[in-house]
Amino acid sequence: MRVRLGLWLERLCGRPWALGLAAGGAYLLLSLLLLAPTLPSFGRAVPGGLVAAADGWQNVWNLWWFHRAVTTGLNPFFTRMIFYPEGADLLGQTLTCTNGLLLLPVTALFGPVAGYNAAVLLSFVLAGMGGYALTLHVTGRPLAAFVGGCVFTFAPFHLTKVWDGQLELSTLQWLPFYLLFLLRCTAGDGRWRDAAAAGVLLAIVGYTSWYYLFFAALASLLVAALWLPYRAGARVWLLALARLAAAATLAVLLIAPALPSLLGSATELAGPSASAALLPLRSATLLDFWLPSNLHPVWGAWAQSLGAVWHADIAAWNVALGYTPLALALVALVRMRGAAWRWLVLAGAACVLALGPTLNIGPWKTGLPLPYAALAALPGGNISHRPSHFVVIACVALAPLAGLGLNALLARTAVRWRGWLLAGVLLALTWEFLPPRWNLWAPTPHPYYDVLANQPGALLVLPAAAEDLRPLIDQMRHGRPLMGGLLARAPSYDPPQAPGMRELWRPEAGPLWMLPTVREDALTTLNYYGVTQIVIERTRMQPGEAAALDSVLAWLLLDAPLRYEDARLRVFQVPAAPPRGFAFFRTGWYPEEADGKHSWRWMRARGEIMLVNPSAVPWPVAVQLGVESYLNPRALDLAVDGAALGRWTIPAQPRHFTRIMHLLLPPGEHRLLLQAPLEAELAPSNRHLGIVLTDITVRYHVKE
Repeated sequence: MRVRLGLWLERLCGRPWALGLAAGGAYLLLSLLLLAPTLPSFGRAVPGGLVAAADGWQNVWNLWWFHRAVTTGLNPFFTRMIFYPEGADLLGQTLTCTNGLLLLPVTALFGPVAGYNAAVLLSFVLAGMGGYALTLHVTGRPLAAFVGGCVFTFAPFHLTKVWDGQLELSTLQWLPFYLLFLLRCTAGDGRWRDAAAAGVLLAIVGYTSWYYLFFAALASLLVAALWLPYRAGARVWLLALARLAAAATLAVLLIAPALPSLLGSATELAGPSASAALLPLRSATLLDFWLPSNLHPVWGAWAQSLGAVWHADIAAWNVALGYTPLALALVALVRMRGAAWRWLVLAGAACVLALGPTLNIGPWKTGLPLPYAALAALPGGNISHRPSHFVVIACVALAPLAGLGLNALLARTAVRWRGWLLAGVLLALTWEFLPPRWNLWAPTPHPYYDVLANQPGALLVLPAAAEDLRPLIDQMRHGRPLMGGLLARAPSYDPPQAPGMRELWRPEAGPLWMLPTVREDALTTLNYYGVTQIVIERTRMQPGEAAALDSVLAWLLLDAPLRYEDARLRVFQVPAAPPRGFAFFRTGWYPEEADGKHSWRWMRARGEIMLVNPSAVPWPVAVQLGVESYLNPRALDLAVDGAALGRWTIPAQPRHFTRIMHLLLPPGEHRLLLQAPLEAELAPSNRHLGIVLTDITVRYHVKE
């Protein structure tokens, strides 16, 4: 029996799929040990640091929305559940639809928190398998491949992204699989199915993280330059190049549905945080790579205090590569230079890009320009406004380097000592990559949100806070659309400007004199936009905010029924009101100004005024505008819903121009667009000025 069992095990271990399965089981066991403190709260809490308390729950909401959209037949890449009623495009956000699709059964059965934690667990297992497969391709040795997988999946960078709750960055498992098939495309005996796999995997990388797509695309160029078989003959070289081109073409075709949204949201993706002033703050310094992980339970606090000196304005600066992987990479370079140098170039290039536009050495700023500065100057090059994240490519490259280094050590070690050597390497990695002491974040929504669940209409939750994630956490209980919201990359959404909504949204701002609000207009607005309840979260308000909001509510709602009240929550039912036409300023206007007798509002190059007919039949409306022009006369073009109304020539101040327009408005919202050139020089008010609106009157002619 023992002989037969031994023969069976020998045959099984000789099969690559069996070794891979065993490696996967080992990665699963190690990942469960790593996340053991979080397992009792698998369906209730998100693990990580302070950043995860926000970013982690943002990604839980992403999984919740993806499941809701897919199971109800909605488009998962666009939602009106937040930033209502305009909604938000989610393709350029951190939606990570690959996680949503992969974890759809878990989310459906156990909820989005369990889906999030399952995605984190799976990222460690699959990243280990990806590192294993890539290292096995390079070394041909399963033991070296297993160590390579450990080096990648338990790298400090991966742990940091989990610690920060950034699911789109912690699910980095697709990168080594992509590089594996990309390498197979460059081989002389590569196959077209390798190109197909590489193209599909690159698209998966993109739909997981647009940052990683950008990194992988740059890495692909370097891989092609380093690994193409230049000396194998023109035919072999051309075939390899054709496979690479096919992989790129397939990836572009698969990503094509997302390209319009990505191009349209390029400003949000790059954003103000991509400015030259902020890029150095989000770049690595040369000393960062040599620091130990700041998440280590023993020396992490020391590393954190040291690194925080030169990273005072950013939390996610941990790019530690690990001393054990670096030592193995050094051995590979010395003993197996022919196989290792390309991987060293790839890792080095990624680290140089991670340093950002200029070289910083700890707290010392040298000002020496680096390649990232040229990259950021290219159109769309600054889309990656966190250069330090380029280190993920170095982490991938370290896996085969570590495997090659271990192979070199094993080859020079006596057979009887090889087991001890392997055990020593694994112990060194285990000690160096020990996980942090996990915090658990489990906010508790108010139970009354269960009562509000599945009722018609949207909720206006107050106070409005641009950076407050709690309304989204509550939304996963009540499932109602929300005014406002929070996304990783803020969309171009103005706070509600319609009558009544603007006073509730910013009660401390005071009333407007131009297009002032009357109570009937306010109730019409809330009815028109489908807001059926106003929810006041008392514990989220400052005393001054509460007094200002109570004053607005007393004027606006009067006898509106109070549906619920306790020390934390007040819920008002919005009463129905007869429809009245209303108007409000939208985008393109500076804040209103006044001198005690008159009020005015300066326009940017384009200004929008919304005219709303809340009835079911067309209404005639008269719009009277009083305008002046700054310094010089200028042409003012007007249009309604894209249809030109004409051009007015506005005289320079102090001359005044007034005109009345008569329109017939169908039911719904209509955009009155005003366009005029601005002065090239900054005005004394430090603004580009052109047209100033000194008077506006909107009268709807409705038969009672």
